[in-house]
Amino acid sequence: MNYDRSSGELWQYFINHVQQNGNEYLLWLFGVGFATFLIFSIYKKQRPNVIFYFSLALIPCALAGAFSKVITFAQYYFATVPFVLLLLAITIRDFPKKVVIFSSLFVAVFFCFLLSKFWRFDNLKEPSNWRPLGTYKEGEILKSFIENQKVLTLSPLYVLEGGGQIYPAFANGPFAWRTSHLIEKKRRAEIVIVGSEDLDNYLADDFPDAILTGFEGRHDEKIKTFARENDFVPLRYHHQKKREIWLPRRRVKVKTIAQKLDTTTQDLTTAYSQSIHELIGNRANSKQPVIFQATIQIKSEQAIESQRLHLVLDIRRNGKSLFWRGELLDSKNLVVGKWQTLDSPAHLFNSAELKASDELVVFLWNPQKVELELRNLQLEEIEVIF
Repeated sequence: MNYDRSSGELWQYFINHVQQNGNEYLLWLFGVGFATFLIFSIYKKQRPNVIFYFSLALIPCALAGAFSKVITFAQYYFATVPFVLLLLAITIRDFPKKVVIFSSLFVAVFFCFLLSKFWRFDNLKEPSNWRPLGTYKEGEILKSFIENQKVLTLSPLYVLEGGGQIYPAFANGPFAWRTSHLIEKKRRAEIVIVGSEDLDNYLADDFPDAILTGFEGRHDEKIKTFARENDFVPLRYHHQKKREIWLPRRRVKVKTIAQKLDTTTQDLTTAYSQSIHELIGNRANSKQPVIFQATIQIKSEQAIESQRLHLVLDIRRNGKSLFWRGELLDSKNLVVGKWQTLDSPAHLFNSAELKASDELVVFLWNPQKVELELRNLQLEEIEVIF
């Protein structure tokens, strides 16, 4: 990550997180419980036993592990929590039984009341917000593409949820992958840790049936490069987070279903180009996913590196936008004065969310109104062979 924290920054990081998201309540409970125990011990003239001191000593030991790392995350400090709870349990062990029962019930109610502000118990009313169900839905989207297929990914959970198979070297997700450079190449081969430079050899005798990307940011780039070099076609199925399932070219059929500007050239000096309109029709009743992509040819007499051009696929219902898929085109590599073809990702739509009367509108959005010449705007439909 090219950034190391000093001991002062680590300490400040710890203090900040202790005070956030309800963590401070555990700290208060520990402080009150510990003070009460000391007062009780002095009053009863009873010294704590050795288990108490041993448990107390474990807390700074657990913290030492977290402070030893120059790159830190909040979860590194969670190791202290079991020892704090253990120590609290030991402190109340010698209290009168009635005091213990009352204190436990009071603390439980107190915690539920305070933490409800942070844990959002209202989410229990909305199963769609539950994380396990979100993972299940992600797997269901992928299921028709990857069930019983071998999938290359740094996000194995979603593949397994969708009934696919994963590579053993990536069972732990991106963690071994992103630290593999710290291990010598020969040693990596012995213990089956795969890094970016090992990927081609690792897959040589066990080629993937599909590839899943979009969960791990920059760590996915090598996986995407492998997919492009081996002629996999990306299907964008989660648009806000840009998650893609890549399929071999042999499993994909592309056909042009609508075309404009094929014989004439449009001079675009406004924000919107001419558009293609296509009704969803019978596709809404299909059990198969609906997949569209668009292409257009562009020529500019000026460099447009800073311009933001979007090739938009907009599904409209009753004249209002339902799904807006606007992808920033890679215009920085356009050569001035030459015709070049740009295309959108292949966007996957869930047919269950569509109606026959919905309309797909395709156009180039040019918000900065840079002067362009356009031709051959095409809408293509992709059929996946299952």
